[in-house]
Amino acid sequence: MAQWRPLPDTTRPELRLLIEELRHLKQTSGLSLAGLAARTTYSKSAWHRYLNGDNLPPRDAVDAFGALGG
Repeated sequence: MAQWRPLPDTTRPELRLLIEELRHLKQTSGLSLAGLAARTTYSKSAWHRYLNGDNLPPRDAVDAFGALGG
């Protein structure tokens, strides 16, 4: 399991919730970042940035990830 950086205290609550949910989905899916990238149109490095809170994930990325879990 990846160890994600803690989100800064200044992270907006709705963004914090989104990132925490994406992290939880990734953990429960059992997918590596490479596996997640292979099943979506987003690269391994893009997912790393999204899950670390470095970049806001685009809506399409969130939808693609959500579709993997049904």
